[in-house]
Formats: sequence, C-alpha cells, structure tokens
Amino acid sequence: MTTGPTRLSLSTFRRRLAGYDHLLLMSDYDGTLVAIRKHPAQAVASRSLRELLQRLANTQGMTLAIISGRSLREIKRLLPLRRIIRAGNHGFEITGLGMRIVLRIPPVARNALQEVGNLLRQRLGKIPGCLVEEKGVTVSIHYRRVPAQYLHQVRQNVRAVAEPYLCQKVLRLTRGKKVLELRPPIEWDKGKAVEAIWRHVAQRVGSRRVLPVYCGDDVTDEDAFHALRHQGVTVRIGRARQTAARYYLPSPKEMVRFLKALSCLDWHARRAS
Repeated sequence: MTTGPTRLSLSTFRRRLAGYDHLLLMSDYDGTLVAIRKHPAQAVASRSLRELLQRLANTQGMTLAIISGRSLREIKRLLPLRRIIRAGNHGFEITGLGMRIVLRIPPVARNALQEVGNLLRQRLGKIPGCLVEEKGVTVSIHYRRVPAQYLHQVRQNVRAVAEPYLCQKVLRLTRGKKVLELRPPIEWDKGKAVEAIWRHVAQRVGSRRVLPVYCGDDVTDEDAFHALRHQGVTVRIGRARQTAARYYLPSPKEMVRFLKALSCLDWHARRAS
C-alpha cells in the first residue's frame, strides 16, 4: 500500500452501517483496548472500560467479540463480561453466545510445546526481562523488557530450541510486537477465527446483513484485516502504512473514545433509517 489507512470517524462509521441489521464488533485486547505494558500482567482493563464494553455487549443489534493472543482463561479473567464471544490463543479457543470451537491439537505438537516451554525457561530464565509464557496451545517469548545487549541471545536461544521442531513441521514460529510465539502447525489464525464468528453471529441473529468490524494493532491482526477486506470495516490501532486495514485510530485511548461515541448512538433511529 502507498497511502495507508485513513482515520476512522464516527460519521464514516455510521455511513458504513447503513443497510445492515446487525453490528458484529470484534477487537483485540492488548494494544487495542488497553495500552501495551512492559509486562503483560500490567495490561489490565479499567472498571470504566469493562462497564463500557458491557454496555456495548448489551446493546440490541450488536454483538461484541474479543479476539486475543492471550489464553481464553486469561481473557475471561481480564474481561468477566456477559453476553460476549471470547477467542483466546489467536482463535484456537472460542466460546460464548452458543459458540464453541476448541481446535484439536495433535499430541505430538502438545508434547513439543511442553518440551519447548521447559527448555526455553531453562535457557532464558537468567536473561533480564525475558518472559516465557506457556498458554496451553502456544508458547510466547516476551522480550519487551530485555536490554538491547541481550536481544541476540534471546533470538539465538529460541531458534536453537525451536529449530528441530520447525524442521519437522511439528511447530511453527510467528512474530508480534516484541514477542515470538510457537504454535501448532495448524492452518488457523485470527482471519479464520473472525470468519467463523461472523458466520455464527449471522446464523444466530437470522440475517445476512451483519456488518463485521475488526480492530487490532499487531502483525497477527493482519490476518483478520485480510479476511474482512472486501466486506467489513477494518481498523488498525496505531498508524502504519504497511497494513491491510482500511482505517486507523491513533491509540487505545482513541479506540476507547470511539467506543464511547458508538455506545451513545441512537440504535433505533439508525435501524429505522
């Protein structure tokens, strides 16, 4: 892309809503709803944000879905909301509103993830600021807090540990913002997850006129942007020229402002127009 996405405004969004019966609002968590922190445990949604999301989830004519790289258990803990769909581990686990997808992970991949997690904790445990997070069906290596002089050591150790499993195609390695992640070799990502959620919601509400919206900030969100590029509204949080998203908002703070404005829309008037 040469021009990059354009900034999303409420008036633009309202025009995109015209002609649709239902809004499916899907969002990443870290870097989208809450600012990225040095340690994942610090990225906690405020009470006011949780209340705002609950209002949106309760709005007639709207479905809210949270799609995160965090585990499903962690997303449930961080956002203990009602009437929403949650997808953890980039969509490997999806539950809520009558939907349940838990991808079957081959035993060889599960064993490999456990072995890799153990080895990486041993190798990286003494590197300051490095965090190895085992999430059941994925293993994430966070290096945001790692001093620059140790970064090569982190990458070198991850590659050395993962290489045998990557060569045998037992695992695959992906990258995000200051994070490396090992996953099972399954053709599944946030793009396929949002498509599955979209189909489920359309069937649930009994209408094909469901507008899918996806908001995210990271490399892994590009799969969702691509999946919805022809029919949905795609919003990157933080401006970037190289993205498949059509729109952008500068920061999680602006994202929350947009959600507040969205919660104030007269939905009956919108649907009657």
